Amino acid sequence: MSTRRFPNWTALSEPHGSLFRESVPLSRFPRLRAFRAGLGLTRLAEAPGPAGGARVLAKHEYENPTGSDADRVAYALVCQAIGASPGEPRFVAAAGPELARALSHLCSLIGVPLRLVLAEEVPLGPDGAGVRVERTDPEGGPLAAIALAGEIAEAEPEWILLDAHRDPVCVAMHEFVTGREIIGQLDGLVPAAWVCGAGAGGCLAGVTRALRAAGADPVVTGVTAAELPYGSAAAPRSGLPGWAGLGHGYRQPLVEGELPDLATESVSAGEARAGVREFRAATGREIGPASAANWLVARAVAAKLPPEDVVVTIFPDGPHEVTAVVDIWEKTKGKG
Repeated sequence: MSTRRFPNWTALSEPHGSLFRESVPLSRFPRLRAFRAGLGLTRLAEAPGPAGGARVLAKHEYENPTGSDADRVAYALVCQAIGASPGEPRFVAAAGPELARALSHLCSLIGVPLRLVLAEEVPLGPDGAGVRVERTDPEGGPLAAIALAGEIAEAEPEWILLDAHRDPVCVAMHEFVTGREIIGQLDGLVPAAWVCGAGAGGCLAGVTRALRAAGADPVVTGVTAAELPYGSAAAPRSGLPGWAGLGHGYRQPLVEGELPDLATESVSAGEARAGVREFRAATGREIGPASAANWLVARAVAAKLPPEDVVVTIFPDGPHEVTAVVDIWEKTKGKG
């Protein structure tokens, strides 16, 4: 697929709190309140750290309604789109597995049509019964899905584009909700470092903004996949871990605009699977592979800091992700 189809991403305007408004959507779609009641206020809990190094505190985002931090993004995008649409909304979105499940659940809950553009097969369960799914070539990766979703919205304006990779409301949600939760849970502690997967960029950028606004100046490290790192010029391929980059030299605009000099550390799918097992052995608890990747990098960062310091990271996925991701990787690891 030619890169000419991919978006011409440019710098974004600065996010601000007024981007994220809930009153109109909650009034128009009261069933959103049930989702909102279970959203956020996830634990910030200690994770195993290095001997003699800094403490590691992890925000357990898999405690959100559908089991990932994508619930926050889905809710913010849907609220903003409803607020901007006086008529009956219908949404189109390019999505990875977590966002696809979150959007499917939300739209099923409130009875709004949803059209998902996916680069890989995603089990949506009962929430996917009314979802219209468009598939792109898995070898095109998320960029192909993003491009097709944009083309659909341009050709058929009745479908409102939910753009998790470009909409500053995703940064605002994580700055003014997730980030402020973390600051409150730190109870006066000032983190020396913040470690987060690059993902679509909203969480990494938004929490960074929140911490800086509160007077902290943490060392920020993005976690990315060794198979296709953040900003890599290589072409994407199927079966990549969910924390992979986009390929073709693209950098997520929500990250690039806020953190143009972002330092990243790479974790392979195999290392993340080993991290899942190591975390289970150390704690008796299950986390998903993206969480394990963040934990491994956070622990390495903490090893370079004194014991009085704190490193904050995020656990975006829980044990429900482990089997699916491992199965996908095992089926595709020999293809490229």
